[in-house]
Amino acid sequence: MAVAQAIQESNYGTSHFSKEANNLMGIKEFDENEPHIKPRDNPDADWGVKVFNNKCESMMFYMDLLNESYHYEEFRDERMKQYVSDEADLEKLAKTLAVYAEDVYYPSKIIKIMKELESYE
Repeated sequence: MAVAQAIQESNYGTSHFSKEANNLMGIKEFDENEPHIKPRDNPDADWGVKVFNNKCESMMFYMDLLNESYHYEEFRDERMKQYVSDEADLEKLAKTLAVYAEDVYYPSKIIKIMKELESYE
């Protein structure tokens, strides 16, 4: 699922944010004092995209975000249910990530990419 999100957020690692900020996951930064870059099409935005030293650091931040932020409590609950029941349903997990992006179709896009990736097996 994380790979599917990285593909969606960084356009296979080719996006401006991925290249310039090492940010594979589209993680926003709202603190003007923290390293960030503004969107090219919205330089006056009240947010930027967080700058990381490397892409591994962006993935570690993403994992911490899912594991610690109150926004992703539903994700953690579903993950635990699946762990306890020894069930793995990535589509159910993806559906809990509607809050990750402003795009209402975000979970559907992640699910579509996961299915595409599965077809390579």
